[in-house]
Amino acid sequence: MVIRHTGENLKMKYLKEDYPKNLLLVIQLTAVYPTELPTEDITEDIKAGLDYALSTLAEREQTIIRMRYQEHLSLREIGIEIGVTTERIRSLSDKILRKLREPQRLGYIKFGKCGYEALIAKREEEKRNAKVDSQLQMTLEELDLTVRSFNCLKVRGCDTVGDIAALTEEEILQTKNLGKKSMIEIAEALKAIGVYNTAWDEFIE
Repeated sequence: MVIRHTGENLKMKYLKEDYPKNLLLVIQLTAVYPTELPTEDITEDIKAGLDYALSTLAEREQTIIRMRYQEHLSLREIGIEIGVTTERIRSLSDKILRKLREPQRLGYIKFGKCGYEALIAKREEEKRNAKVDSQLQMTLEELDLTVRSFNCLKVRGCDTVGDIAALTEEEILQTKNLGKKSMIEIAEALKAIGVYNTAWDEFIE
């Protein structure tokens, strides 16, 4: 009870700050897990991220945020404006804060619009690279090639997909007994597992 009371006192104190600092402070205060938001150095990108997060809320929810944090209205005053009870506004306010603490919205608020989108792009790139690395480590047997294609690559000294992908076009053409049909088969097998930008791309029909 004491902790909740202290939290409510802090919340009321934070509400008096200018927008958007007050909203960031309250989101940070009410987070279930410790969350550090840029409450002091609020850049234009952070503001853009917050604006974007708010734009994903329902229109009435955006109105409540504007009244509460930008216009500094009390819960009672907002309730009168909207036509509902003070307790209903309190419940809606808590619900809105929970929505703003959801991972994606919180990401935009914490890192900014450009910052969060760059972070997501970096994570996706890392996932793609990890996937490619895993594919390049696949053994020749895992490609399920015909015996002829398999033997040609083995004689060439290829044991993994990485070995195959590293071959130059000249090395491919000079591989003993490797005909056009086998070249197409290998190229298609690499394509099927998502290995691109190799000399084999030339043989994909």
